[in-house]
Amino acid sequence: MRLSRGTGHTCTPAPCRAVPRRAAPLRALRSQRTSGGSGGSGGSGGPARKCRQEITWTRKTDYHLLTVGLTTYTVDQRFIVEHVRHQQAWNLRIRQATEADAGLYECQITSHPPVSVFIVLKVIEAVAEVVGAPDLHIKAGSSLRLVCLLRGSTETPAFLFWYRGTSMVNYDAHDGISVLTGEAAEEAAGPGAYSVLRLERAAARHAGNYTCVPANARPASIQVHVINDEAPAAMQRGSGGKVLLSPLWALLLASALLAAE
Repeated sequence: MRLSRGTGHTCTPAPCRAVPRRAAPLRALRSQRTSGGSGGSGGSGGPARKCRQEITWTRKTDYHLLTVGLTTYTVDQRFIVEHVRHQQAWNLRIRQATEADAGLYECQITSHPPVSVFIVLKVIEAVAEVVGAPDLHIKAGSSLRLVCLLRGSTETPAFLFWYRGTSMVNYDAHDGISVLTGEAAEEAAGPGAYSVLRLERAAARHAGNYTCVPANARPASIQVHVINDEAPAAMQRGSGGKVLLSPLWALLLASALLAAE
């Protein structure tokens, strides 16, 4: 089982079986009749349901009893049992699962004989990735597009926010920023893209650290540099990470090398 930030297991007990009542001893019946009892209550009668099953969840890695019935026996409040009345299913839910929660779990039904179900939990940490990280250099007035990918995610995140520094910018339409998520992001940036931040005309105020923060994955960041003049523009990075020199700086560098000789 591959899981990210939250998970649950289901345990289903077998239905209880009817247990026939035993006939009361003859001596007891005679005693009841002598004392004025009806004697009917001690007879064989019909079947009685004496089956009372309890469901327990145990983490076998450290033999830690987690739950019995609806009662939690661990101080870790991330573990809870979910049970719907009249449904034979007992779900162990782990909120904000981490790699430390991986291991063997046992669901035991206190039938006669006891029945156990073993589940191996594997926790895969989901991570975000921003294309082009760690640095992106762009000219002032050009467009900016940041693409966030999700790696190892087993479920769609409940939300995904973009931050510049400590400020969330998903809804900064007044500043020219728009965010696409899900299918719209794939249409704009190709397969694998989960979220795209777009800016039509970048200005100096748009420079900074941008972070993609999914609900169920480790965040990822990229530093955006907005270049205003020709000199810093000589050190822009291309899409492949190569340093690009302007013709003027290339000429100056060649002159310096010739003078050194």
